[in-house]
Amino acid sequence: MVLSTGFSKLGWFAYHPTFQSLGIAVMVVAIETLQPTATPLSKKLGLVRHQNLQIAALVLLSLGTSTMVINKITHSAPHITTWHASFGLVSYIWLWVQSTIGAASVWWKGVAFGGEVKAKRMWKWHRISGYAMLLWMMATVFLAGEYSDWARGVSGPVFRGLGFGVSLVLVLVGVLGRMRVGKMRFW
Repeated sequence: MVLSTGFSKLGWFAYHPTFQSLGIAVMVVAIETLQPTATPLSKKLGLVRHQNLQIAALVLLSLGTSTMVINKITHSAPHITTWHASFGLVSYIWLWVQSTIGAASVWWKGVAFGGEVKAKRMWKWHRISGYAMLLWMMATVFLAGEYSDWARGVSGPVFRGLGFGVSLVLVLVGVLGRMRVGKMRFW
């Protein structure tokens, strides 16, 4: 939708959906690289890939969020006036908390949680929170595609239904279909 409209016509706004889409795509790849792993070595390498990809996703999503803030300031427009914006704000805060907890549980041998043993107990909560956050982000994207004035103005209902409905469900089916709930042992 951005490419068909043209970056030059959209100003700062053009970077918001572009960076957000790329960030979420990278985040999905980061999740997929961890599941399932066949050997201890593949698990260790998967964690390194996961961390690197998640840092890239965090940067992209921060850039996408920043460009929306800049766009609002540039046009003296009010902030956080839609469900999409509210969900987006929650997503962004959640992303930073999620990333901080994830890093704290593995960096420096989990010293932030009192050592590796205690930090390993955190991973299941980090993991389930990540799945929930992805679901929340998909809802945020859906709200953008189906209810934003911009999306409604530049695309028809069939395109939006495929791009912001069917495709999001397929992403969730792909990620959640590989989820191993039995490994999390909550009780």
